[in-house]
Amino acid sequence: MIPVANLYYLLCYAWGIVPPRGAVAGGAPHADDSGAALSLLTHLLSGGLAARWRRGTPTAFEPVETVNAAPRGLLLPGRLARLPRAAALGHVPSRHHRPTLDTPLHRLLATALRHALAAEPALTREVRRAARAALAPLANVPTLRQVGPLAIADVLRTLPPPDGAAHLLLRAAELLLLNLLPATPLPHQPPTSSARRFHDFRADDAQMGRIFEAFVRNFLRREQRAAAVSSEILRWRGATATAPTALSLLPVMRTDITLTTPARRLVIDTKFYTRPLAGSRFESARLLAPHLYQLLAYLRNQPATAGQRIEGMLLYPASAASGTLHLDYQLEGYRVQVRTLGLSAPWPQIRQSLLDLVAD
Repeated sequence: MIPVANLYYLLCYAWGIVPPRGAVAGGAPHADDSGAALSLLTHLLSGGLAARWRRGTPTAFEPVETVNAAPRGLLLPGRLARLPRAAALGHVPSRHHRPTLDTPLHRLLATALRHALAAEPALTREVRRAARAALAPLANVPTLRQVGPLAIADVLRTLPPPDGAAHLLLRAAELLLLNLLPATPLPHQPPTSSARRFHDFRADDAQMGRIFEAFVRNFLRREQRAAAVSSEILRWRGATATAPTALSLLPVMRTDITLTTPARRLVIDTKFYTRPLAGSRFESARLLAPHLYQLLAYLRNQPATAGQRIEGMLLYPASAASGTLHLDYQLEGYRVQVRTLGLSAPWPQIRQSLLDLVAD
């Protein structure tokens, strides 16, 4: 699996956040065990919340209506007709706003940390202590009953766009909560609906595929200046149809990453496969055909300009099964590269390797 220190950088770039200099702050997990990913996300949440408290407790305001002899804020005399007893006592209805920590973001963060503290595998003593300290100001904030993509999207809409620190907290909470699964109780324990175990997403090719793609694209956007980086939707070149509505039924071609300079267009298709070479006891190992076919479709339909060469690259994470791949082909007139990126190496080496891969 990817070491947790490198996972931190992958997540920061994938979420569009510039990671600070150096490794993860003290208190983060360093051992690459089954609980490392959960510990990392819990550390990011507790550390981010602690930083918010140090900067001054960020609060929202909620409306409160009172009926007493010392009104505050907006007076509501029109309601006295329905409150004869209060009117007789000289009390006046009023509405004012009071500060509160009960915001959508804080509800989501409190829910994530509470589930992390109760989930398996267990967290280390240091991580648990930091999580409880960060949770203390949110003791009166309720836990969300249901958490899913829609609830998280609702929270995202409440955040101002420039709030990068809140964005990091939101993404860490999202990843943590979406990987909580019902725990299997031990034989001597009664089943409970609240028991949860954390699924280590590093072993999930689908989740890691999305993270790997976003990491490579956002890393190249920030760390290199030679080419423009985008994800393009391509048109099917020369496509016609007998019915006007038939063209809309063609599948969408969207590149993972396209690097563009006046002289070159490099299409990178990222694939998070630990076994990019398929084979059996009766056949020798070969590259996966669907991956090559997909990349060639992207290359054939590129809107290139005169004098601009078109190239493609299949990029896989290096693994014990794949080893290091450094293959070059000429297919249908296009240069096609097959490369692997070692995600277990020290981060400076990963950084330089990725920059070298896209160098012209």
